[in-house]
Amino acid sequence: MNYLYEKVAYLRGLAEGIEVTECSKEGKLLVGILDVLEEFADSLSDLNEEVEELDEYVECIDEDLSEVEEVLFEEDDDDDDLLEDDVDLVEVECPSCGDTIYLDDEVMYNNDEETELLCPSCNEHMYVEPN
Repeated sequence: MNYLYEKVAYLRGLAEGIEVTECSKEGKLLVGILDVLEEFADSLSDLNEEVEELDEYVECIDEDLSEVEEVLFEEDDDDDDLLEDDVDLVEVECPSCGDTIYLDDEVMYNNDEETELLCPSCNEHMYVEPN
């Protein structure tokens, strides 16, 4: 942004060199234009500083979000591995409420008799027959 200040200063120097003053109509116009150019340079400098601050803030948020994603997706991966490797699930529909319940096949088929379970949705007793 310094280049804008340098250019405005150069134009002011030229105006002073040719003795432009606010005494004439043209002089008032040129001095006014130079003042406006300096205000533009100030505004752009302020905006540039704000953008730099926002960039830093966004980078911090991005880093935090990356950490959160790592934790969330890592836990999901671990859960998926657990389900895939260690547990075989069987779908059972509750006769009372109709909700689908997923049971470990070892719980379902632990013996040759009918297994009594409690539905987690409606708390009604349900019976599962072995296959």
